[in-house]
Amino acid sequence: MIVHQKSRIPFYYWPFWMFLLAVGLIVFYGIFTPAWILIRFAGWAGETVLSRQAGSRSASA
Repeated sequence: MIVHQKSRIPFYYWPFWMFLLAVGLIVFYGIFTPAWILIRFAGWAGETVLSRQAGSRSASA
């Protein structure tokens, strides 16, 4: 089995990789996480409103 030595990664790849990593972090933590929290909050608020409406209907019957 022949094993070849790996070549070094060119220097200009590192800033490009760091830039892509920063963009990914901004997209994930800056866009996806707040959107997920808003969706969860909207679901919780809708569920709370429906349960209060159901409770008031059963109390008036």
